[in-house]
Amino acid sequence: MLVLMVNGSPRREGNTDILLAEVARSAQANGAEVEQVILAEKNIEACNGCLSCEAVGECAISDDMDALYPRLRHADAIVLGTPVYFWTVSGLLKQFMDRTYGLHYQRDLTGKIGAAVVVAGRAGGSTAYETIMAFYQLHRMYPAGGVIAYGLAAGEVRHDREGMEQARRLGRLLYRLHGSR
Repeated sequence: MLVLMVNGSPRREGNTDILLAEVARSAQANGAEVEQVILAEKNIEACNGCLSCEAVGECAISDDMDALYPRLRHADAIVLGTPVYFWTVSGLLKQFMDRTYGLHYQRDLTGKIGAAVVVAGRAGGSTAYETIMAFYQLHRMYPAGGVIAYGLAAGEVRHDREGMEQARRLGRLLYRLHGSR
């Protein structure tokens, strides 16, 4: 089983990174292979709404998403991780999500497992979580749930014991869900 972790935080080694790493460790301990995509290291332009993806089956924009499409298609499970920015997902993650529109028309993600990892300073976690779940529904994926943890300063999420435990459970769940299909 291949789990693709997509880190939508612009900060390296921040709370989103920590929580995704906890999910990854748990999934790997249960036998999953894990790959990570760090969006802050990618050049991903905004969707321009041209609908080329609908008409010809591929995006007209050529950038780092070109290498991510095959990785998304190959993954058995996709975990989107984000800090909460203005009560929703980060701009990096939203831009990435928008650029998968063509995969929706091709049904390339249909049947895959999806999970959310959200880190909130205090508020907005549920809105970001729901945004990710809506993304999975659009792509006809199986939403496995996720975790909303709390932490503002770098590393603070480690003090959210419940959030860290939920991350570990999520890693185990991803592997079990894949095995039960």
